[in-house]
Amino acid sequence: MKKIKEILQQGGVTAILAATMMIVIVMGVLYYIGAQWDEEKCENLVERDLQIASLRIDSYLRDTEWSIENVDDQIMKHLQQPDSMYAVMHRVVDTNPLIIGCAIGFRSNYYPEKGHWYEPCAYREGDSIVYEQAGGRHHDYFNMEWYTIGLASKGNKGNWTAPYRDNTQHDRLMMSYCRHVKHRRDTIGVVSLDVSMEWINQILREVEPYHGSICQLLTKKGEVIVASDEAKPDSSDYFIRKQAIGNRNLVLLIACPKNVVYGYTIQLELFTLAMLVLTGLLLTYIARHSVRSIHRLNAAKQQQEIVANELHIARSIQMSMLPKTFPPYPDREEITIYGQLTPAKAVGGDLYDFYIRDDKLFFCIGDVSGKGIPASLVMAVTRALFRTVSAHESKPENIVSHINKTQAEDNDTSMFVTLFVGVLDLKTGHMSYCNAGHDAPVLMSKDGKRIEMLTVESNLPVGVMPEWEFKSQENTIDNGTTIFLYTDGLTEAENMEHGQFGEEQMLKMARTACADGCPSPKNLIQQIVKAVNSFVGEAEQSDDLTMMAIQYNPKE
Repeated sequence: MKKIKEILQQGGVTAILAATMMIVIVMGVLYYIGAQWDEEKCENLVERDLQIASLRIDSYLRDTEWSIENVDDQIMKHLQQPDSMYAVMHRVVDTNPLIIGCAIGFRSNYYPEKGHWYEPCAYREGDSIVYEQAGGRHHDYFNMEWYTIGLASKGNKGNWTAPYRDNTQHDRLMMSYCRHVKHRRDTIGVVSLDVSMEWINQILREVEPYHGSICQLLTKKGEVIVASDEAKPDSSDYFIRKQAIGNRNLVLLIACPKNVVYGYTIQLELFTLAMLVLTGLLLTYIARHSVRSIHRLNAAKQQQEIVANELHIARSIQMSMLPKTFPPYPDREEITIYGQLTPAKAVGGDLYDFYIRDDKLFFCIGDVSGKGIPASLVMAVTRALFRTVSAHESKPENIVSHINKTQAEDNDTSMFVTLFVGVLDLKTGHMSYCNAGHDAPVLMSKDGKRIEMLTVESNLPVGVMPEWEFKSQENTIDNGTTIFLYTDGLTEAENMEHGQFGEEQMLKMARTACADGCPSPKNLIQQIVKAVNSFVGEAEQSDDLTMMAIQYNPKE
C-alpha cells in the first residue's frame, strides 16, 4: 500500500513537472510567435512609411532638378544681356514654390563690364522676391562649394550640396542643386537652385508607425540633417531601418522603440499565463494548438489590412494630385471646366490636369499603359512633368517632347503614356495642341448642331522613343464650343456580353445630350456616365474611366 502511494505521489510530481514544463514551452512558443508577428508587422509598417516618405522627398527634389533645364534655356535667350539675368532668376523663384533662391555665378570676367565677380541672384524675402549682385571680395563664390561642385557636374546631371545654414536672419537649413552652364561647349558659369529643408522636416514629423518612433534624414556618412527627434537611436532599444533617397547623398531612417513594438506580445503573454495556471493541464494542451491557428488567422488579417491601408494611402495621394475643386475658376466667366476620374482598381493610370497662365489655359489628359500601383506611379510622374515643363514652355509640342525624353530615359518597364496636351488662348479662342497616341477629343458647338472629332496627328505615345519629333496643330474654338476629352476607358467599356460602348455610341450620346443646346461640362459628363453605367450593367469595370469637358464662353 505504501509503495502504491509513493508511486502515485511520484506520478503526481511528475505530472506537475510535466505540466510546468509544458506551460514554459507553450509560453516560450507563444512569445516567439508573438515577437515574430510584431517584428513582421513593424517591418511592413516601416517599409510602407519609408516608401511613401522617400517617394515624396524624391519627387520634390526631382521637381527642382527638372526646373534647372528651363533655367538653362532662359539664360541662353538672354546671354547677350547680362542685366536681364535678374529677371531670369526672379521668374525661376516666382514660378517654383519649392525654390527659395536662385543664382548664376559667371566665370571670371565673362562680362568685362561686370568685372571679376558677377553673380546675379534672386531669393524669397517674406512675401517678396529680391535680387542682387552677390559676387565680390566679401563673397568669392569661386571658392564656394556650390560653385566647385557645379563645375564638376557632368552632362545634364547636376550635383547637390551638403545641407547648410543660410547666412541671412532666417537661418534656414537648405540644400542647393548646382550645374554648370555651357555655351557652345564652353563652360561660362554655374547655376544654383536653393531648396529649404523645412518641407522635409514636415514630412518627417508626419511619419510615426509607432508611438515614440524617430524619423531622420541623414547623409550617407550618418550625419543628421533634419529629424523629428535628434536623439541617436541604439539598435538594442530600437528597430532601425534605412533607405537611400534616389542616387543622392541622402538616407531616410526610421527607428521604432522595441518596448512599444513588443507591447502587445508582452500583454498577451501575461494574460495567457494567468489563463494557463487557472485552467490546468487540459487547457495547456488546447492552448498550444489553438494559439497557433489564431496567430495565423490574425497574421493573415493584419496583412490584408496593411495591403488595404497601403492602397488607400496610394489612392489618396494619387487623387490629391488631380484637380478636385469645381468650378475651378469661378471668377473667370469665359471658361467652365469639369473633370472626373474613376479608376478600375484602387489606383489607376489615367490623368487629367489644367491651369491658367498668362491668360492661356494649359490642359492635358493621358492614359498610362497597364493598371494598379505601377501605372499610378507613372501617372504621378507624368502629371508632375506636365506642371514643371509647361510652367516655362507654351508650345504643346515642346511640352510633350520634354515629357517624352524624361519618360523614355531608363524606361526598363517599357511603360508608355498616351497623352493629349492643349493650350487655349482665352482672349482669342486660338488653340494649339499636340497629340501623342491619344483618342481625338470631340468638339460640340453651342447650339449642339455640330458635333465632330477634332483632327489630330496620331504620333507615338510618350516614353517609347526619346528622339521622336512631335508635331503640333491649331484650331480656333468658337464661342460656346465645348471640348470633350476622354480616355479609352469610355469607348472600350464592356457589358456582360463583352460588347464595347464604342466611338459611335459615344457620339450618339453626345448628340442626345446636346439636342437642346450643349449642356454645362458637369451635366454633359454626368449624362455620359449614366449612359455608360446603363450599358455596362453588372459587368466589372475593366479600365480606368476619365473624362474632362472644357466650355469656352468668351466675353462679347
